[in-house]
Amino acid sequence: PWWKQRRTKVFMAIIFVLMIAMAVGLGAAFSRNSLPPTKPSYKCFADRNELKNVVNRYVRDGCGAFTLCTTSIIETYGWPMREWCVDDVTNMAS
Repeated sequence: PWWKQRRTKVFMAIIFVLMIAMAVGLGAAFSRNSLPPTKPSYKCFADRNELKNVVNRYVRDGCGAFTLCTTSIIETYGWPMREWCVDDVTNMAS
């Protein structure tokens, strides 16, 4: 019969189909239980003066890419600086 002549290919095809079915089944099982990540909400800067004062503290405390800031800055405004909420600051002039 034909299947004896091509048994390696048939066996590989069956294994491949079973692996895909398992991957799809496991993927669906894991995706059902996961919740979307939530970002903590941090305080937005009310105006330019508040932003300027916190930036001055940020620089004074030596915060940077490899150094964490004081806990009060992180807890209030978030980390890193690029994540800060500046939506209400209308004047960014120095």
